[in-house]
Amino acid sequence: MLPALFLCLAPPLVVGLHGVGVPVPVGIASTLLLSALIGWRRRELLEIPWSRVARHPLAGAVWAIAFALAVVQVGRVSVYMDDVARPEFSAHPGDPFRVEHCCLTAYAEAARLAAEGRPDLYDANLYRPGGVPRRIGPLTVDMYHYPPPFLLLPGAVRLVATDFFEFRRVWFAIQALVLLAALLLLARWIGGETGRDVALAAALVGASPQTAWALQMGNFQITAIPAALLGLAWAQSRPLPGSAMLAWATGAKMFPAMLVVHVVATRRWRLVAWIAGAGIAIAAFTAAVYGPDLFVQFVRDEMPQLADGSAFPMTEKLRTIPLNFSIYGLAKKLNLLGVEAIDVQAAKRVAQLYALLLAGLAAWAGWVGRAVGLPTQGAGRLRLAAMWLAILNLASFAGPFVGGGYGNVGTTWLLSLLVAGGTTAARRFGWLAVTVVVAGHVLLVPSSGMGLDPTPAILWTSVLGQLGAIGVNVWAVFSWVRRRP
Repeated sequence: MLPALFLCLAPPLVVGLHGVGVPVPVGIASTLLLSALIGWRRRELLEIPWSRVARHPLAGAVWAIAFALAVVQVGRVSVYMDDVARPEFSAHPGDPFRVEHCCLTAYAEAARLAAEGRPDLYDANLYRPGGVPRRIGPLTVDMYHYPPPFLLLPGAVRLVATDFFEFRRVWFAIQALVLLAALLLLARWIGGETGRDVALAAALVGASPQTAWALQMGNFQITAIPAALLGLAWAQSRPLPGSAMLAWATGAKMFPAMLVVHVVATRRWRLVAWIAGAGIAIAAFTAAVYGPDLFVQFVRDEMPQLADGSAFPMTEKLRTIPLNFSIYGLAKKLNLLGVEAIDVQAAKRVAQLYALLLAGLAAWAGWVGRAVGLPTQGAGRLRLAAMWLAILNLASFAGPFVGGGYGNVGTTWLLSLLVAGGTTAARRFGWLAVTVVVAGHVLLVPSSGMGLDPTPAILWTSVLGQLGAIGVNVWAVFSWVRRRP
């Protein structure tokens, strides 16, 4: 297991250490030492059940292929994240948009502007003066739209990496290592044979092309979902740190609030109080660090634009619509395919109705399971975690824009849980087939950088892939309600 752990940890950790000035050879040696320490201290977590692989050679072959793809993908992207002058190692080297687009630019610039005392971090001219994107080296600067508590993380990174490209290395390492830790810690929380199967199936997440691209872009969603999910799982036994994680993820990205709606519906009032208290404390700390005006600016200037979608003008651009995995984006695609009744206003109403229905679904799942109690055995915990993850994924689709490159990473994680929880070989390989389709879907939809207008074939590919992802998540919620422990 030690070589496997080293192969997973080494590339992002070495890049991150390089971001704080540690030479690459020293970073490699440090990673090897850390891998050995983890392997010695957490043998029960990191044990690969070779006996199970030996009993099921086909499943073992699938795992080996997925693990190899994950190592190659993360290793390749790590080279580009360490050296922006090596775009041939990027996730999609043939796509100019996917090489140059970097969500992280907005986070790093917001942290820099805040440190310089700029009065309004939500002023579009700070990022795109006159509507023209600035550039940091070969990367285009993105717009900043996040709630104030989010700024705590990039602000902390900036304390150790003030140069943008150093910041980029450290941020990449944080996101990659948080994702890896989340995959393994969730498997440990599930426990038993089921937990070990979950650890094995996690290789599918690393093998997904969307994971590589999401890590390359630095989009926060690939960190917000693990933080919220693990926070709620951890809060079952340690309410203070777990509630703080969930509260911060909610305050930083907003859509995890749907998981809080679910918790309220369970009527576990002590946990609700912990989450509310943690949220208030985090907001107060943010105000102490960055000033209360940041909250005023967000509520006054940014929230109205987020609500009406004007914060994301690319949602109306013809070549971007196929890549928008939000419900609003789905409605726009259907309009382009000939459903004339779905104009802009109707699309917004569809998105609002979806949010209301999702809140009802999350509350219903909590209400139905309120008297059941929390499962303590593997299969029950797996279904519970899958339901929580499905609610998070569905909530992430409610915003005006969800990039296809990162929008389905959570769904791929959910599918890996369903693969691990399959009770028969046919079910496992069936879910594996669905995973391959969902994970590879992003490769079939060209980005706006390819200069192609969306054809009906491209639009239908995007629509069917999006409906499939939504269907998988809805199925996971209904499956838990129907078979709750």
